Amino acid sequence: LIPTPGSGISGSSGTVTIIDDDVTVGLSLETSDLTVMENVGNVEVCLTANTTAAVDIVVHASTKQETASDTTDFTKEDKNITIKAGDTKGCLDVPITNDQTQESQEFFDVQFSLLGAGLPAGLDVVLRQPVANITIIDDDGEVTNGTDCVVRDGQSIRPFPEAARSYS
Repeated sequence: LIPTPGSGISGSSGTVTIIDDDVTVGLSLETSDLTVMENVGNVEVCLTANTTAAVDIVVHASTKQETASDTTDFTKEDKNITIKAGDTKGCLDVPITNDQTQESQEFFDVQFSLLGAGLPAGLDVVLRQPVANITIIDDDGEVTNGTDCVVRDGQSIRPFPEAARSYS
């Protein structure tokens, strides 16, 4: 240390303590695997933060087709969601299509990604779970899913009755 006039420092050695004032916000999915009935209306997929931030945190969310189609089973979403300053939760609502077609259960994904621009120095955001899996259970009667299981009028999947099995 070099003493300067008026600094209050005397001598040539001392101790300096650096206080880390950076904030790390960890974002996680409230639920990473959701199962909904086809007639649910919307499914809400939420990210939660482990702490609040003094600024808005913006995350991009988009749906991705798997066995469910974004033209017949759910509405495609591709937009930003915001966790407001002081809050710990931001959600995306995805409309589910209630059709009259008997079909097996289907699924799609919601993928999240961070938008790094606009965060102030000292604020780090970590996305701990970037993908949610959404399963849609049909509510249109009985249909087999090809694996010795059956869905009846939207009820839970259960073993296919032994007498109805066919073997080739």
